[in-house]
Formats: sequence, structure tokens, C-alpha cells
Amino acid sequence: MVKQIYSYSVPDLICVVDNCSTDESYRELLQLQDDRCRVIRNVANNGYAAGNNYGCRYLIENYNVDILMIANPDVR
Repeated sequence: MVKQIYSYSVPDLICVVDNCSTDESYRELLQLQDDRCRVIRNVANNGYAAGNNYGCRYLIENYNVDILMIANPDVR
């Protein structure tokens, strides 16, 4: 999904939250990180909402964003 939205003119910044995966997902996602894409990792998987909250907090605290869009992998 991350690769797919790179072609869009918006959003300005993509933040992918790895919600403490147990496979190689985090390492694979790190390969996508650049000026437009941030990959962060939650220290525990406390569920879907907690992962969203973690990413939202990160963006607000580090980038002072005022508009967020949350999308999971099945969004097209």
C-alpha cells in the first residue's frame, strides 16, 4: 500500500506504524523510509486503535500536523 500511494501528490508525509510485528515486516518497511515516509514501531501490540493513536501522537508531536488520515492495508 505504501508504494501505491507514493504516486499521489498528497499526502505530504506518510507514516507507517509497525504495531510490534513478530515477522520481518518492520525491517522490510524500513527500506521504504525516506523524506516523505516515516516508519515507526510500537513497543507492544495493544490493538488496532492503539497503533493508530501511536502514529497520530508521533505526527502531532514531531510534525505539528493538523489533518490526519488513517488507512489500513485493505483500503483501496
